[in-house]
Amino acid sequence: MLLDITSSLLLVGTLTTVMGLWMLAASYVRDEPNAEELRIWGLSCLIFGIAYALFVNRDTLPLVWSLVVANALYALAYGGFGLALALLFKRPFPAHFVISGVLVSTATLYVAEIVYETSAWRVPILAAVTIIPWAVSTSQCTREWRTHPSPHTLAMSVGFFTMIAVSLWRIAWSWHQGSFGYTSLPSGTGYVLGSHILLVSPVLLTVGFFLLSAERTQRTIRKLADTDPLTGILNRRSAILLAGNRLASAKRRQQPFSCVAFDLDGLKNLNDLHGHAAGDQALIHLTEVVKSLVRAEDIFGRLGGDEFVVFMPYSDQQGATALAERFREGLAERPFAHETRQLTVTGSFGVATLTPSDQSPLDLLDRADRALYDAKKVGGNAVMGRVGPPLTVPILTPAL
Repeated sequence: MLLDITSSLLLVGTLTTVMGLWMLAASYVRDEPNAEELRIWGLSCLIFGIAYALFVNRDTLPLVWSLVVANALYALAYGGFGLALALLFKRPFPAHFVISGVLVSTATLYVAEIVYETSAWRVPILAAVTIIPWAVSTSQCTREWRTHPSPHTLAMSVGFFTMIAVSLWRIAWSWHQGSFGYTSLPSGTGYVLGSHILLVSPVLLTVGFFLLSAERTQRTIRKLADTDPLTGILNRRSAILLAGNRLASAKRRQQPFSCVAFDLDGLKNLNDLHGHAAGDQALIHLTEVVKSLVRAEDIFGRLGGDEFVVFMPYSDQQGATALAERFREGLAERPFAHETRQLTVTGSFGVATLTPSDQSPLDLLDRADRALYDAKKVGGNAVMGRVGPPLTVPILTPAL
């Protein structure tokens, strides 16, 4: 059995206040990656608690407080939810649009209810107060779900959309009854259910936001575990692991698979002459050059220090050598800025191709490293290859 509206307001107001305090406390935990988002959401929950307290005291407080101010706080709290989501998703937030919409609709509510002392337009005005923050939050979640599908993001989108649908249903029902005042609204199960959906939504959305934050934190942790902190590309472990899966598939399907190992020429001299910051910039510059030239299916990773690797599915020795030559030329022809100077670096590249005896990417990498050493011996800024016995592609003959 559903609780009456007053009991629901007391219950939800208490829950939102407790959850707001909890999220504020969580936002001050050391190294919390979503601290600002949690803080904004927690403060919004506290604003909900104040709004619900004003709603509950409708019979004892002046209407300007229990209706106008309460609904303004209610809408602004949802605006805070939208801001927290925008920060979490790293998307722009139309703050001026939301605040202007809330202020205009709140002013309209004040004029109608306090100045003219009429509730004849209460239903559409109250819908207008909240529908802009809800629409902005729905848009934030929907756009995020399209780019990064997640059940939590989808649930949040559905939640905000449901509140918009309930609000529009109230307007439609009022129009059907011939009046937009409260006196025309039904007291049946549908209306009571809709009211409770709007009442408990802050609690349900807060649970959803907590799950979203946890999901983003896990995604960040996975990214940190898989990527190199300086260049942002795959680290050694991740590159070798991913290449192992692709190599196994290439061997099963008798497809070519190649590897290019490379490093910078004279990195130590660069560090000695211009400082380690210049060396870091050179490594980042090399990464950007190679990233602009690799294919979508290639696996680009940093092995450590100034050593890098690109694993190339579907590439034979000739194709891998041609791409490595493009790496070499791109690096040698593109200087990078360091302080007031333009510096140019070169690299040495070693190429190896999959052979029948290779069991893992490390086998290719070992030959590519030896080819890289050959390039170093001729003075650097060169591409060298180590060619092994080719993979034999079976010739299928029709059965007689």
